[in-house]
Amino acid sequence: MQFKALLSLCFLLFLANISICQNGLFSIENKKVFIEGNLRDLVNLKSKSGQLSFFDTVTGLKQRKKFNIDQNGKFQFEIDLLHAVYGNAVLEFDETTYLLFLKPNERYKLEIGIDDLSLKYLDGTGKLSQEVMAIKKLLWDNFESDFKRQSKLQDENLSIENALKLHKDLEAKVMQFIDDYSNKNMVSKQALAIFKNEYKYNTASAWAGLRYEYKGNKRRLRKDLPNDFFIQLHNEYPVNVNDAFASRKYADYIRAIGTILSTPKHPNLNAKIDFFRNAHLFSEKELQLIKAVYSGDKSVARTTEYDNFFNDQNARKIEQLNKQYDVNRLLLAVRQFPKGIGRDLIISQYISRKYFRETFINPSKEEWKDMEALIENQYVMTELKRLATNRNQAYAKQSSDGASPAYEATPTIESVTKKYLDPHKGKVIYIDFWATWCGPCRKQEPYAVKLHKEFKKDNVVFLNLCCQSKEAIWSKYIKEKDLHGVHYLLNNAEFRLFAEMYGLKGFPTYILIDQQGKVRSKDAYWPSDSKRVIRQIDRLLK
Repeated sequence: MQFKALLSLCFLLFLANISICQNGLFSIENKKVFIEGNLRDLVNLKSKSGQLSFFDTVTGLKQRKKFNIDQNGKFQFEIDLLHAVYGNAVLEFDETTYLLFLKPNERYKLEIGIDDLSLKYLDGTGKLSQEVMAIKKLLWDNFESDFKRQSKLQDENLSIENALKLHKDLEAKVMQFIDDYSNKNMVSKQALAIFKNEYKYNTASAWAGLRYEYKGNKRRLRKDLPNDFFIQLHNEYPVNVNDAFASRKYADYIRAIGTILSTPKHPNLNAKIDFFRNAHLFSEKELQLIKAVYSGDKSVARTTEYDNFFNDQNARKIEQLNKQYDVNRLLLAVRQFPKGIGRDLIISQYISRKYFRETFINPSKEEWKDMEALIENQYVMTELKRLATNRNQAYAKQSSDGASPAYEATPTIESVTKKYLDPHKGKVIYIDFWATWCGPCRKQEPYAVKLHKEFKKDNVVFLNLCCQSKEAIWSKYIKEKDLHGVHYLLNNAEFRLFAEMYGLKGFPTYILIDQQGKVRSKDAYWPSDSKRVIRQIDRLLK
């Protein structure tokens, strides 16, 4: 049964329990935050700049602010902030990071030690921030082993019931600890709200993730989901909780709900093609070709019609229609939720990800009209309009400067194929999708080196595509390790395209392509399984 059908039943039975009253501890309103600071131990500082990064719950997008550091170690900058941010605001100097709690309309004065990793708030600033970070440390000191196990529960391949029980048990323990601590110590209402929402929606986010099962390095939607899975989830963890938007875990939960709403368990391909048809961008013959590709007919890719049709221009049209189709489906499904801040944020996050992240496609007039009718919080709506305006202005500036329109640089399946795969035509290609932060990826390195030597004189290329990693860390890492093969760092848009092409679900993932350019395995053996890899490659060389 689809989620929106389940929600209809849910709301009929439990409507009174879903909307949570706003208590006004936090608000969504665009305000400035001013930060100034002084760095100690400058001898060990390589870069003359730093960066603040954080996710905001309104857009679900990562915000970055780079700033300069003078010769005395002083810096100052200001940012626009829509709401309090807990759990993801990070100051970065070189490769050293410092966690912050930020609140709009505040001024922070910091003293930071590069050697001892210390961070102090000066001149009476950041009182709530100090309280929050002190409680965070206290929780970590008391529940470190529990938190570490919780982060790796998916590796234990537990049943939904057992995994959910462990998450809920830990939530109850943390909540009891917070209550006991607040009874014995002076704790502000704001700090209490932050931590209760953080650990409550940590369970909610994990629960939403239990709709998947993990086998090896693959993620699949569970076939044995209980019929009341989403009903119980939403009843215990409603979306309309006003103060929760300060928490990163709540933001993750909102994102998960948006994905669930827009991704039915049994997609209707005919409905998608009908949507494409109504856009009048393709002929009926072209629509049938698109349908054949989406249905998994691999023989279509070997036809002349396919080669002639799937160029960059048509790929951009398809990308636009896919986004519009997904948004249309989300805007219909989200009506199942009662009005409130949670529903507003489900919409704003989804719209931001689809239209304002690495693309110059903006919502249609009809979509803007729907959003105006659905979104109640004026600041949420204003932020979406601001993002759209900024995109339009950037596009207009590029056009007036004589540059190619920005959307031309948006990668397509054809462009990434041309950039990364075509230079190796006629060779067997063994692709390694990895990340600098991935432990299993690093463990494969010594085996990969031996594998490269095995085929050093053969018509084989080892293509290492690093994903979701920082350029400075990636560049330093491959130089220090003297890694073999061909190396590239993918941007997020390129990674998403490869993820769609090959069904990537985790790192590392290995792909084998034969000398004719045909994908022979989307789940090739790992370098550590050297005998099987060698047999796979040897067969493709014959």
